[in-house]
Amino acid sequence: MHTLKFKTNLNCEGCKNAVRPYLNQINAIKSWDVDLTHNDKILTLEANTLSEDEIAAQVEEAFKQAGYIAEKI
Repeated sequence: MHTLKFKTNLNCEGCKNAVRPYLNQINAIKSWDVDLTHNDKILTLEANTLSEDEIAAQVEEAFKQAGYIAEKI
């Protein structure tokens, strides 16, 4: 099991809901949440079955498809 964190440009629950379907399509992700109160709007997720780099690439692509940015930290 991997725990990964990403800095995002999400600003509100609506933004979070916009990326939800894209993140939920990534089978390796078991759970995720975005701390909208943090200055860097941190996405924290739990994932397995793939390497951290593979998961990070999929998350970054999912955010891109939704019109947002996620950078692994």
